[in-house]
Amino acid sequence: MSRPLSPTKKVISLKQAAKLARHYQQAGKVVGCVSGSFDLMTAMHFKSLEERSKKCDVYFILLNSDSSIRSYKGMAKPILHESERSYVLGQSPFVDHIVIFPELTPVALLEKLRPDIYFNVDGWGAECVEKAVVEKYGGKVMLFDFPEPEKWSKTTTELLARIASSEAIKVGKAIFLDRDGVINENKQGYLYRYEDITFMPHLLPTLKAFMKAEYKLIIVTNQSGIARGYYTEKQMHRLHGKMRAYFKEHQVAIDDIYFCPHGPAEACACRKPGIGMLLAAAREHNLNLSKSWLIGDSHTDIEAGRQANVNTVYIGNAATYPAQAVKPKHFVTNLKEAQKRILT
Repeated sequence: MSRPLSPTKKVISLKQAAKLARHYQQAGKVVGCVSGSFDLMTAMHFKSLEERSKKCDVYFILLNSDSSIRSYKGMAKPILHESERSYVLGQSPFVDHIVIFPELTPVALLEKLRPDIYFNVDGWGAECVEKAVVEKYGGKVMLFDFPEPEKWSKTTTELLARIASSEAIKVGKAIFLDRDGVINENKQGYLYRYEDITFMPHLLPTLKAFMKAEYKLIIVTNQSGIARGYYTEKQMHRLHGKMRAYFKEHQVAIDDIYFCPHGPAEACACRKPGIGMLLAAAREHNLNLSKSWLIGDSHTDIEAGRQANVNTVYIGNAATYPAQAVKPKHFVTNLKEAQKRILT
């Protein structure tokens, strides 16, 4: 089975390119050519290559060298080395050959390559500097236009602007905490009264350390007791309100509390190991989940975290962790150890 040329083998010398062009033309094939820097190629670059290749049988790319680009775009460009640019460019199945040239314009190359069609972009127009030499040997300059997909970056400059815009938006990270067994002791029965709460050892200093490291603190908790009729959402909100007041009194800010009120039989998307609560938090707090952590005391907590691409810490005995369950990144015995694992 024949394979297409690898990207590196598509890069040839001008002498080889001229010889190949004559060979193709003698065989009755139309040789097309375009020049450019092709730095940080966008989808539109690849789409342009595809569309223009339909007008010729063989497609040559004349690629500005690094020194060539620096001479007219400044020392900050190109962003990618010519070997990187040619490799990326060569990935396109519509590109047959690539010639890297050091001059400012490809005029000298075109005199030797003599493509049948020299493609140009509207920005430079039909009266481009290459026009005289192309028409002198009988070729033609083609301004090729096609419907442009909406929302695509048209140029590298536009792509860089989009990157700069996205980087200006502050994306946060969070520590997701299960409630019963992580925030407070997991006692028998269903907890819904504040007077029944016993907070876990090391809780306050651990949460303060996470805050100092610029993590948002978000509680994610299954509360099937609501569906089972043991307590109401109003009672649960009253409990959480008093918990928030306690934390605020001790200079700890809980950024949000997400809960699932459904029972296991309801198969909802928010009940852990479902990831609905994590996704809602990511959306509403603009979080990078891959830089966030989930601390839980159940394999369902860990499974939810893993499925949402969140780093996970399990508080409990590793020896009794279900053998078939997805494993956390770290096993720890308490919150203080969880803090050490996350922050070091």
